[in-house]
Amino acid sequence: MKYAGFWQRFGAYAIDNLVIFIALVAAGMFMIPEMAVTNAEGKTELPPEFKDRLRVLSLVVYAAYEVLMTSSSKQGTLGKMLFKIKVVDANGNQLNLTDAIFRYFGKLLSAALFFVGFITAAFHAKKQGLHDILAKTYVIKN
Repeated sequence: MKYAGFWQRFGAYAIDNLVIFIALVAAGMFMIPEMAVTNAEGKTELPPEFKDRLRVLSLVVYAAYEVLMTSSSKQGTLGKMLFKIKVVDANGNQLNLTDAIFRYFGKLLSAALFFVGFITAAFHAKKQGLHDILAKTYVIKN
């Protein structure tokens, strides 16, 4: 297996975040007019619960995107496909849904640790991030 490097993975991650951002902005354009209220000063604003809903929606959309794309026959997100890399299990096979979910939660941990879990991919012999080590997965070149 030829392991994908840190910068390929970073580029794929950036593309994926851009894709999700655009999708959420598009969804927000339909939701905002429905949610907007006029405050006591006559200004239009969004209620606080809208922001909470948007945060939850963002988490759900990103999780679904990551898990479903990674466990699909494409074995990666749109960003990974663009960089011609994919995610495999320890045997080089496609991830099942459970493995993809476990890897996703590992990514949350990687991010929660000030993104150090992602940076480990730059220094690890097999280019694994913390989430890959925990899930026993690899990101390889196609």
